Amino acid sequence: MELINIKHCNGEVPAFQPDLFIAGSGNETRSTCIPKYLNNPGKKNVVLGTPDHLKETARAENDRYFREHGYEYFLVKPFGQPDFKSLFKDLHLEHIKVLIDITLMTRRWYDNFLNYLHGNDKYQRAEVRISYCPAQIYTPDAYRKRVTLPNFTLNGSQSNHHKQYKKTALIMGMGNDKGVGQKVRGASEKKYATDHISLDLEFAAD
Repeated sequence: MELINIKHCNGEVPAFQPDLFIAGSGNETRSTCIPKYLNNPGKKNVVLGTPDHLKETARAENDRYFREHGYEYFLVKPFGQPDFKSLFKDLHLEHIKVLIDITLMTRRWYDNFLNYLHGNDKYQRAEVRISYCPAQIYTPDAYRKRVTLPNFTLNGSQSNHHKQYKKTALIMGMGNDKGVGQKVRGASEKKYATDHISLDLEFAAD
């Protein structure tokens, strides 16, 4: 199958009526953002998901939504690829329309989807729409109370032996507050800090 053209068509997606809609289930609530917004648009609706983390709250709620709305579920092994041949097997059309929501799909999944269509002579023409719901990042201070650090001192009930021979250590999470490292300077002989990996340097700066 030959690629004819590619274009952005944000305003056209809600009006697009696909023969097949492919969604992805995962551990984020935005998994069902596009399906709900477009009201499960396909004549056939399917969902891809891995067999791990099935009991996590967001994943369980997402899976429940897809089951209640009649989606056909295809499990994909971790680091594996979907069986698109089985997914398309009952769609016997010359011209097929497909909407795929890649919000919670790996690159391998939608890469294999495009490769499947590109190497498939079953359809004379495939019209594809790709949708994506971006993650929404909240500034922590907008919804969480700022916590101040107390003074770190040895308890007066501790023995002089402990004060003389036992080393003290401070272990804390750095969180998202800038300048926390300056506040704990000199609080103990040894300091251990744990931090998260942030894609936003604003929340990782200190």
